[in-house]
Amino acid sequence: MRLKSIGLGLLLMVLVVLAVPALAASSSTDALTAKEVSAALATTKDLRPLHEKFGPQLAEYAKTVKPPEPGVQRDPCEITPEVQNAPGFNEMEQVVKKNGFKNGEVYCRVMERIIRAYTAVQVEEHMPELQQKLQEARAQIEADTTMPADQKEQLLARLTEHPAIAAARKVPDSDKKLVAQFRTEMDQLFLPPPGQAPAAPPPQQ
Repeated sequence: MRLKSIGLGLLLMVLVVLAVPALAASSSTDALTAKEVSAALATTKDLRPLHEKFGPQLAEYAKTVKPPEPGVQRDPCEITPEVQNAPGFNEMEQVVKKNGFKNGEVYCRVMERIIRAYTAVQVEEHMPELQQKLQEARAQIEADTTMPADQKEQLLARLTEHPAIAAARKVPDSDKKLVAQFRTEMDQLFLPPPGQAPAAPPPQQ
């Protein structure tokens, strides 16, 4: 279920440049539309040549970016001065606008929702496997005779539902149903070819 390494920050490069650890929750309450999904997937494809072109420069630029303060998580879609100064920003912004988005931030937030929904669809398909792993983890904890009782009780209380399943439940059903219509295209875009290992994620700063 691992996706290809496809930087989903601004114009797909913020995650690479700023090494954002996780996707921020979308604040939009509007329904995701087929037009948005089509435009976002087309934009993702069109940006790939630029990722390859500016990849080495972005890697060097990332080393100069100051990391956030402890406990502070960056919004991966915010257009900060650091993002605007990143190599290839203007070229990538042109691609985003050409595909109908107002700017990179709008595109990024649509992609956030698409990826969340796509991941949720995959999680639900593998739910029996995830539940089995959860039960195995609970059994290991219960069988551990060296673990203090209070610690064991706390861990078991947390392991009532697999975290991936809990996250999938929070994704709107309408988003999941819509993304499922683009499943073949998204599998080709986000999953590695058969027999090829998924790309390693960018190193954290």
